[in-house]
This record gives sequence, structure tokens and C-alpha cells, in this order.
Amino acid sequence: MMRLPLATTVAALALGAAPARADVLSFYAHASGGVATGKGIEGDREDDAFHRGARGPTYGARVGVEIVFLDVWVEHMQFLEGGEVDGTFTTFMTGIDVNVGVGNKGASRNEVGEEVGGYSAGYVELGTGMGVGFGTGQQVEPPLDNSELTDKGVVVEARASAGVHLSPSWSLGLTVPVQAAYMIKSGSGATANDLGTHYSEVSAAALVTLRLDLKLK
Repeated sequence: MMRLPLATTVAALALGAAPARADVLSFYAHASGGVATGKGIEGDREDDAFHRGARGPTYGARVGVEIVFLDVWVEHMQFLEGGEVDGTFTTFMTGIDVNVGVGNKGASRNEVGEEVGGYSAGYVELGTGMGVGFGTGQQVEPPLDNSELTDKGVVVEARASAGVHLSPSWSLGLTVPVQAAYMIKSGSGATANDLGTHYSEVSAAALVTLRLDLKLK
């Protein structure tokens, strides 16, 4: 995810934040729930854009690995209508991010009064990434095959998160992802070269996120 060093430096100075985290290798699993919206912005199928139909209540999970600041992750979101799943969107992404700790928690003081140990009480995270996304107009029936896909294409994302740490590994916060995508509608007779099946869209969500972040090395 693209870093914003100036913005995060200012935030760190203003909030008394801890240094940005840069673990050599870490694993994370995030579970989210909230609301999403979106719309088509260009192309013959913009009125049928995936996120124009798949909006409202949503929930899902994101799992990934971070190597220094480089992330690789998979995210699967499900969209509800009338209490039933009426669409899913799965992305395979890579990007970079920066995570700034805010405050300190669980620290002790040494013989000269300095704080040692502990972990940040809160966090602010900014990032961006790109990859591919696959949408379905219904609940997925594993194993997934091409007949279940209704939309596929290239996705770019910017994401902001903030929250509190419940422990060194667990945290709870709010995540706001914003995506732009160039998509192709699937279906009988549809081909990648048929521009009549292409469209561009934007989407966004506000998600309450429970995060597990494990430093592996």
C-alpha cells in the first residue's frame, strides 16, 4: 500500500505516536462487518456495475502476509439483501502500508524511570494496493468455477484504519476501503475483447474490524 510519510510523520508528532511498525515478517487475519456502496462510472455496462447492485450490509474476512512493508492478501466480502447473500466479491492483492502506534499500554518503568516493554494503545494505518477481483451474483457454491462468476477485473484500493489494541496481537477498529476497478461482465457469449461487456466502477465501505496480527519474525 502506498505510504504517506509526510502525513504519518505529522500525525505521529501531533499524537505522540510510536514509530511506524516495520516487522520483517508477519501474518494477519481480519474479520469485518459494516456497510458498502458503489456505482458504475464509465462503459456500456456501468448501469450493471457489480457494486451498484452489491451494496448495503456486508461482512467478510481478509488474510495476508506482510514482509517489511510489502503486503500480499486475499479478501472475501459477502453482501446481504433481505437477510440473504446476494453477491460476493473476492480480491487477490499486493501493496504497501504504514502502521503508526499511538500511546503505550502495559509498559513498566526501569530504575531510571523510563518506560520499557508494553505495546501501543491504539493504531492508525494507511495503505494502498492493486490486484484482481472476482464478483458473483449469488452465494458461492464451492468449488468455485467460472460459471459462478458474473464480474472480473483489475482493482486498485486505498485504505485507512484506526482503532485500539485489546492485546499485543488483537485490535478493534474502523476500516474504510475505497476501490476503483475496471471490470468485465461474464456470461454466455461474453469475451474479453467485447468492449460492450466492459465498465469502470468505484466503491467504498465502512467496516468495524476485529484484527489478529502476529509477528512471525
